[in-house]
Amino acid sequence: MNTPIIPGLTALGLTEKEAQLYQAALKSGPATAQILSLESGLKRATVYGCIDSLIAKGLLHIEIRGVRKLFIAEPPEKLSLLLDQKKQILRTIMPQLVEDYLHASPSDNSIKMYHGIPGIKLVYDDLLPTLKPGDEYLVISDQAKWHALDPIYFESFIQKRSTLGLNTKLILQSNAHSKSYKKKEAEYSEKIKLLPDNIDFNINMVIFPKGILITQTVEPYLAILIENHNFSAMNKVLFTIIWELL
Repeated sequence: MNTPIIPGLTALGLTEKEAQLYQAALKSGPATAQILSLESGLKRATVYGCIDSLIAKGLLHIEIRGVRKLFIAEPPEKLSLLLDQKKQILRTIMPQLVEDYLHASPSDNSIKMYHGIPGIKLVYDDLLPTLKPGDEYLVISDQAKWHALDPIYFESFIQKRSTLGLNTKLILQSNAHSKSYKKKEAEYSEKIKLLPDNIDFNINMVIFPKGILITQTVEPYLAILIENHNFSAMNKVLFTIIWELL
């Protein structure tokens, strides 16, 4: 027997032979093992093995009528029991699966490199959804160079960031851009301090709870994302020391 129903039943967790026998039992009504064997095309020995497994899965039951033992299929609605059983198994093993994933997840301990301005924008796109209100977002930057990579995109990024309720602090290289930008601290919900005039660099560094993001703002343009809590913690300490000295 081979119908489109069989693949569907096997997808729900029945073996192919169990699926054949269950469909045969649905069609036959109360039936002996011999009748089920004929209807399903399965050997008698196979039928008895499948009967036991289908009974265990709640899809078949036995009735004794006189001297005959009849096997009766449960209504198809009972197939939902298979899904319930799988959900229960998943609920049972999920805590251990999550623990194993968090222990060895590459996303928690990884170094990724992104090349070119499109790559840089990609990593910034992915960064904001990982943050939640109250998270620290610390920046050391020549913001003029960073902003100039794509003024429209990064202005939009700053505006989106300002709506997330982050604890945002920026240490910026002192220039006309940063002095003008500092006037918008309240508008963008952030605090800004400026470095002495004689300091110049070509890097934008973001420190966030899960790691750090370093962007090279001169050619070749690239971004390096280090996802590691210890890197984040160490750089947060260094940032705080600089912040308090300014």
